Amino acid sequence: MTSALRRDSFQTSTDTISIKSVDTRSAVDLANWWPIEKALRGMAEAGFAYHATKDKWYLSEAQARLRRYGEPLVANSCKLDPTQARLVVWFAALAYDMTKDGLTTEDRNIVFALAKTCAQASLLAEVDALKKDPTNGTAFNTLGKFIGAATLLAGDLPEARQWLNSALPTYLTAINPYGGSKGIDGGYGNGTSYALWDTGDSLIAWDAVERILGLRMYSHPWIANFHRYVAYTLPPGSPAGLFGDGAEEKRTELWARLGKAVMSRNQTPLALWWAGQMKGEDTARLDVLLSPRTPTTSAAWPSTELHGQAFPAIGWAAMHSSLNDTNRASVYFKSSPLGSYNHSHADQNSLVIHKAGQQVLTTSGVYDAYGSPHWVNWYKTTAAHNAITFDGGKGQPLGPLNRGLITASGAIKRFERGPNWYITSGDATAAYAPSLSTAQRTVVFVGGRYVFVLDSLAASTAKKFELNFHTMGQPGSQNSGIVIAGSSCLKTYSNTNIVPTTNKVIAPAPQGIIWDPNWVTRYGATEATTNFAAVTVIDLDCTSQSTVKPTFSAGMWTIKTPSNTVYFTETTHNVSVK
Repeated sequence: MTSALRRDSFQTSTDTISIKSVDTRSAVDLANWWPIEKALRGMAEAGFAYHATKDKWYLSEAQARLRRYGEPLVANSCKLDPTQARLVVWFAALAYDMTKDGLTTEDRNIVFALAKTCAQASLLAEVDALKKDPTNGTAFNTLGKFIGAATLLAGDLPEARQWLNSALPTYLTAINPYGGSKGIDGGYGNGTSYALWDTGDSLIAWDAVERILGLRMYSHPWIANFHRYVAYTLPPGSPAGLFGDGAEEKRTELWARLGKAVMSRNQTPLALWWAGQMKGEDTARLDVLLSPRTPTTSAAWPSTELHGQAFPAIGWAAMHSSLNDTNRASVYFKSSPLGSYNHSHADQNSLVIHKAGQQVLTTSGVYDAYGSPHWVNWYKTTAAHNAITFDGGKGQPLGPLNRGLITASGAIKRFERGPNWYITSGDATAAYAPSLSTAQRTVVFVGGRYVFVLDSLAASTAKKFELNFHTMGQPGSQNSGIVIAGSSCLKTYSNTNIVPTTNKVIAPAPQGIIWDPNWVTRYGATEATTNFAAVTVIDLDCTSQSTVKPTFSAGMWTIKTPSNTVYFTETTHNVSVK
């Protein structure tokens, strides 16, 4: 960290780049903002280096960065987007806390003026924004940084105490806006990427609130259980994240750095096992340097832990053949009461499958920018996921601006474990309303090898129903089924005539990102019907065609595996495993 500060020093730089308000929907604006955010973070890093070494070179570096950005922002009344202003004030306060014994009166006044100016310009307004809409994640995360800054400044800045009186009760009431109505199981409905971006990035502020104000942040039920959500949805060896914006990437460094920061504050046996398995974090970051220490040796897998977990408050389920084996097969299911709002997608009753560190069934598209044409017209839509569509790719509504609807929701109605099987059922009828009157899906995972997807659909007017399955590469074709990566076979069966088609995805190009589109296999009904049912058999260990095939009699599907038999009744959507 100190080497980077000296290499990119502001003390000798003549750089005159100013901070301007960005359009978060613009990939270009965001690309221009990231170097500035890095420079602001360097202000706090220089403060920490000074605090740790008492080398005044780092004090001078923190001062140089503070003056470079602080004085102009005070002069122009902090005309920034709140997402920018929160970072400016947070990093300035963090630097102040670690350097104030060496700061001049002029530097102190810059920090105070910067905090007061940005508070009045935008940050305090986020209190009312969050009161008005407790699901406003931008307001929530803005207040988190602002409260952290106010906590660090409250001893020297009277106004900061007033800000805490205003903002802190609202913030604590809202924790967590994406944890569901109960918010106690640790889940984060916006997806795994934002779970760590938002929550992992809040930890140092929460530390300040806990240590300075005496509030036991890490005893909050949702925060105390968050590490379990991370462990089950981002287990070691995962090839990609899950659900929502940014989930398509394998973010090894981010997962290790912020994930370990989370685990270090919840040192349960599960947390210590997970932290011991993860590698690749940048240790020269404040997220690591300001985290509690954890054992340097890998902790044993806690034998009392189960290998699958449901998070009903956010409508997710994680089913693993063996969580502590990186060669595991993992089946993830989503049917969320939080709908497609904000960074969530219109993917209720969808699934994702990973096996041995590879993606079997994936999602489609890339996160170029919030609200971009690619995001609106493809990435966020139902058709871009392993979910049900109808009449040529129509799916769950995204609202008048295609930004998502919290009311287009689902719910996990059942999660059961057996000796070698899982059953997870979701009801996404509300997500498809008013187009569909029934949208039920059950996923059965048997023996760590077989995945059965059981669908029951209905509509008041006839629809041509479709099942979408996304793969990274072009799948092979075999007897009306597909072979994925040469080792997994998939085939859908129905009493309605269905035809599979496999094509490379056609979608609006993302902004500023080179994207090689994936492949999608769509099983589409050839005739419109008001009722539709289907059974999809996925064998994760075959090379051509699975030997497991369903049979149908008297309204019931029967699927026999070497160890179990699955029964599925079309009309009542009853599912059992014996």
